[in-house]
Amino acid sequence: MVVNCSFQVISKWERGEGFPDVQMIIALARYFGVTTDYLLGIEDPSADEINSVVCTWEENNKKGFHAENEALLRKAIKNHPKDYALFLYLAATLEYMGDGTVEAEKYLKESIMLQKIVINESQDPEQVYCARYNLCFSLAKLGRMQEAMEYAVKLPGYYKTRENAMLFLSQTPEDKEKIAASSINPVSWAIIKHLLVLYEIRKDSRYLDKANQIFCILKDELTSDMRENLYKSIRKRKNSDDNNSHC
Repeated sequence: MVVNCSFQVISKWERGEGFPDVQMIIALARYFGVTTDYLLGIEDPSADEINSVVCTWEENNKKGFHAENEALLRKAIKNHPKDYALFLYLAATLEYMGDGTVEAEKYLKESIMLQKIVINESQDPEQVYCARYNLCFSLAKLGRMQEAMEYAVKLPGYYKTRENAMLFLSQTPEDKEKIAASSINPVSWAIIKHLLVLYEIRKDSRYLDKANQIFCILKDELTSDMRENLYKSIRKRKNSDDNNSHC
C-alpha cells in the first residue's frame, strides 16, 4: 500500500471528516506525481501564465515562428524552473533551430539534454514517457542509433497500455466508448504505418490494400491532421503501385 492506513481512515478523508498528516500528504503527492498544493485544492497562481505560454507557443508553431518560441520558453523556464512540460516544449522547438549543420547539431544536443532532465527529474509519468519516446528520434538524428534503441526498448508495448487496461476495467458503456474513441488515432496510425512498412519491404500489395481499407473505415473518426498524414502516406505508395483503389 502507498499509505499504511485502514480503509475506515481513508473513508473519513473522502467524507471530509479528517485529513492525512503532512508526511502522508507528501507521500501521496509523490505517488500520484502531483504537487501537495494540488492535493489540498490550492490553485497555482502561475497556472494561467503557463497556459498562456503554451497557447502562444502553439500559435507560433503553426506559423513557423521557432525563434520566437525559443525566447518565449527560455523566459518561462527561468520563471518556472521545475515545470518540466516547458522543458518538453523547448526541446521540441530546438529541433527546428539552426541554419547550418553545426548550429543545428548544437540545438539538437541541447534538446536531448532537456529531455534527459525530464526523464531523470519529472514525477509526471506522462512527461517521462513523452521524453523517452521523443528522445529515440532525437538521438537517431545524431546517428546515435544504439543509444536510441536502448530508450526505445524501455517504452511500453501495444498490449500493456493505459487505454487497454482502462477499457477492460471500465464499468459503463459510456466510459468504454470514450476510451475506445480516444484510442482510434494512435491505433490507426500504428496499424497503417506498420502495414506500409511491410508493403515496402515484402513488395506485397495486399498490405497496401489493407492499409487503405482500414483508413477508409476509420477516416471519419480521425483528427484532420492525422487523416491528412495517413492519406498522404497511402497515396504516395499507391501512385507508384498498379493498384490505385481509393475510398
